[in-house]
Amino acid sequence: MVGVKLERSVSSSGKHEELKIAYVVSRFGVRPLRIGPGAKPTKPTYARGSAYEMDVSLSEGEYLVTIRLNRNFLGMLKGEIRVIDWRGSEVLRLVLRKRKLRLSEGEPSLAWTALAALKAAGLDKLVRKSQVNILTGIEASS
Repeated sequence: MVGVKLERSVSSSGKHEELKIAYVVSRFGVRPLRIGPGAKPTKPTYARGSAYEMDVSLSEGEYLVTIRLNRNFLGMLKGEIRVIDWRGSEVLRLVLRKRKLRLSEGEPSLAWTALAALKAAGLDKLVRKSQVNILTGIEASS
């Protein structure tokens, strides 16, 4: 069981936004996590909006991809993508700043899971430049 927080909130002034979404990715496809009956309401980051915590059980070969995006009052977007395997350990962490995706820690060969989740969410256009070659799902080395 892996705990995950799903959130969409906006500051009271409307100038800051927080978005947290999650997807379960496997070789057979991508499915989004929906807020269901097992989700517990929790306090959001900002004043307006909602947040829920839920537990996800993964089968062997599945990965949980969590995407966190934060937009400030200047419109600058920051975020991170975390990939968690079926055992519950974090295997990849990517950081998004100034529309550049950078490998923070983990195994770059699992970058295809991050790309699949970004495409499913419709957020792949936010990435202008990438340190890891997630477009083909292989490492950028030899």
